[in-house]
Amino acid sequence: MPYRAKHYVVGAVAVTMLAGLSATTAQAAPDRSTCSWTVRTLPPAPGFVQSLSYGTDHGSHVFGMATNDSGITESPAVWNIDGNSPPRLLGSAHSSPTRIMGLNAAGVAAGYYRDGTGTHAVRYVNGAYQDLPVPAGTSHAEAVDINAGGDIVGTVDNTSIIVWPADKPSTYSLLPRAAGDNDEATGIDNARNVVGIVAQGDKLAGYIWNADPQKDPSPASL
Repeated sequence: MPYRAKHYVVGAVAVTMLAGLSATTAQAAPDRSTCSWTVRTLPPAPGFVQSLSYGTDHGSHVFGMATNDSGITESPAVWNIDGNSPPRLLGSAHSSPTRIMGLNAAGVAAGYYRDGTGTHAVRYVNGAYQDLPVPAGTSHAEAVDINAGGDIVGTVDNTSIIVWPADKPSTYSLLPRAAGDNDEATGIDNARNVVGIVAQGDKLAGYIWNADPQKDPSPASL
């Protein structure tokens, strides 16, 4: 398969709805004691018979992919969270296999594509894909999450964590390395704190990189 197994969400083809809440304005956490959920299958995209959902923009949309071969080839897709209409297909970056890993409420997505030279991090904004800058010599770069402000986090060459700040879109920052063989990003919050996994031999540990200037910026084990 063209993608690592950890990026697959098996059987995620349904969207859950909070009863009685507007799909486009339900931002505040409801009283869980009075919630109920209904499950809906996300409608297929025209020309596709399968779909996988990976996550939401924490507002009104679900993102994932449409496929006809269980994900061997795929087309990035975005559904309205009400599940009433077929998804909008985002197309591919440079006509290459593309995967979206994160989406914010402004409609900006982050992900990556693969071609004959490697794996390349991209942003999708205003209807088009944009390549994200990386250090010279990088052959593998994945953008894996985006926050509400548009800051994107990813991993380069399976060893270092990289942040692309929304306010400086042509730049990037490599985060301090943790004590281990590989650092891998998994998420970024709205305060730019980054979480990830550090591997050392056959051991894995969760880490956080604090963005608060008053705190030690060194990666801290969770």
